[in-house]
Amino acid sequence: MNIIFVARILDVRYAPLLGANASVAFDGGQPLPLLPTASPGVLELPIPAGASTLDVTIEAKGFWPIKQRLTLVAGALPTLAFGGVQEVGARNLEAHSRGADVNVLCNFVLGQLKDARAEVDAIVAANGAAIPYFAPKDHLIRELGGSLLQAGSRGWDRLAHVVSSGAPSGRLLLAQRQTTPKLVAFYVPDRTFFTFQRESRDPVGNAVPYHVFFTPSTAHMSRTYPFHLDYVDLIARYLLFDQVFDVGKAMTNQQHVSKKRAVFVFPIASPLERFAAMPTQSNLLRILEESSYWLQRMLGVAFPLSPVGKCAVSAFSSGADSIEQMLDAPFGSFDHDHLREIYAFDLFKADPNPLITKLRSWFRSGKDGRKLRVYTQDHRWRAGMLDLAGATTLPPGPSNAFEQDSPSSTLLYAPASTFWRDMKSEVVPVASRGRFDDVPDTYDRVHQFIPALFMEHALSRSTFADA
Repeated sequence: MNIIFVARILDVRYAPLLGANASVAFDGGQPLPLLPTASPGVLELPIPAGASTLDVTIEAKGFWPIKQRLTLVAGALPTLAFGGVQEVGARNLEAHSRGADVNVLCNFVLGQLKDARAEVDAIVAANGAAIPYFAPKDHLIRELGGSLLQAGSRGWDRLAHVVSSGAPSGRLLLAQRQTTPKLVAFYVPDRTFFTFQRESRDPVGNAVPYHVFFTPSTAHMSRTYPFHLDYVDLIARYLLFDQVFDVGKAMTNQQHVSKKRAVFVFPIASPLERFAAMPTQSNLLRILEESSYWLQRMLGVAFPLSPVGKCAVSAFSSGADSIEQMLDAPFGSFDHDHLREIYAFDLFKADPNPLITKLRSWFRSGKDGRKLRVYTQDHRWRAGMLDLAGATTLPPGPSNAFEQDSPSSTLLYAPASTFWRDMKSEVVPVASRGRFDDVPDTYDRVHQFIPALFMEHALSRSTFADA
């Protein structure tokens, strides 16, 4: 009886991946190339008599290589077992009769993401003063209502809110890519991915929602990209640090308070290339598919089957360029089947009107529950976004603030020169809230605070990520 080792090489869509190279070293010997078969993406090589250890290497351009040790288990029908750690891309093992011989097979899924936790943790450990913690923790969050402005109220009560707390219980994962963006942070809420065995829910029927956020330019940051304090600090400030206008945006906490199960995707822009081609809709879909496989394997799902579901895309400040890039490069299956909501957090453009026109067109063209939410202190956005379909202009807010609202759209105009500055003078400190009462009162400080305050509002009114 001959025993033939077979490698089935797939992409994250479980389609045969052509052009991959594969080799195997038996019992510590020299690597030997696997030979192609008539089946696309399937390579094989007979196992020498007496060999019991197989060190397999799979490589393909644009993908991270897989190195997996396998052991041959003797029996009437020989089988394979994982030797040591099972790699993220190494999938289920199979054994099949082949006439008088036997095929022992391993499935390999080549992906574009790999775990970057060790590299990031090393930077955190070396910079404790700059990054005192690097995990979600309890922060006070302003949980905002449907309509935002409350005329005649004082201080923070000018914004309809309640105080929420609680440490996010989800997972923060970090992935490295070979192309820009080369570092991506993910926050995965509890019970986002399902497996039939654990939850008795078919993962194929439980598509996973995603929220992708684009930051402003990182051109002023280190050219040592992406593993430098500048970029790890960026993750900490946006995702983890306290919701204070000049410190952090506590986005994992905002997500937690919103009670939505979307995976938060936070790509780290290059100082030279920004996000490169990622914001085009076809590339967004591909990256989310790569992420869906990788996240499930990192969270211990043996057979990743949850597909990419509905998506929201948001941006802050000059991240406006990424929103425009996405709208300029539509891709049918992403635009119609996935993209449901766009959030604009004080977007900055020298001339915002072309982008405003594109956003309005995207919003109007959808008959699929699209939502558009705009939070700004720029009067040009207020003028451009007036009279969105179905929106109601609410009574005038305090200090020249303006609000237009509907279940599918929000336009909040809250200028620093009046609303925020007047609000600062009216805040009555509450000792139990501490820094929670800091109020920005200049354009730049308000600008930084808008995504720190309103992401929760956008998510809580969303429907793309309902369980």
